[in-house]
Amino acid sequence: MSRNPYSLNQPIRKPYETYDYIDEPLSNTDMSFLAATAKIALTSDYRFRMAALIVKSGRVLGGDTNVHRITPDTPPARMSTHAEIRVIKNTKNTKGATLYVARLKAQDEHGLAKPCCWCMNHILDANISRVVFTTNDLAGGSFYTDMISWNHAV
Repeated sequence: MSRNPYSLNQPIRKPYETYDYIDEPLSNTDMSFLAATAKIALTSDYRFRMAALIVKSGRVLGGDTNVHRITPDTPPARMSTHAEIRVIKNTKNTKGATLYVARLKAQDEHGLAKPCCWCMNHILDANISRVVFTTNDLAGGSFYTDMISWNHAV
């Protein structure tokens, strides 16, 4: 059963609102799942190649890429449906899971893949407890969703 993006349990945030988080160190397991997510991103046909992978108890529950298509799940003023939203819509039992997000730039270099505010609404609604993402410096970043604080859009 797919989730209705307009009836989220969390208050809907403005599309350009931002959030802060306490960065958590990455383990070797995190780096392995990020590498797998980056391989999935290679299959994206959009110019911003991104992928998301949901893992729970060491088991992959689902993975998907972003697509250059406007759907009801596309964030406002955007031209693609984000990988995070696609994988959440197609995966069951996400409570307590970890979401891995990877972005590949030109020459397959890692890029910043911190989820946007629109995606964070879906992540919180899916009760995902941790987010791990690629950064420009290959170190990666991660945070627990119960540790974020919202900044009001100006």
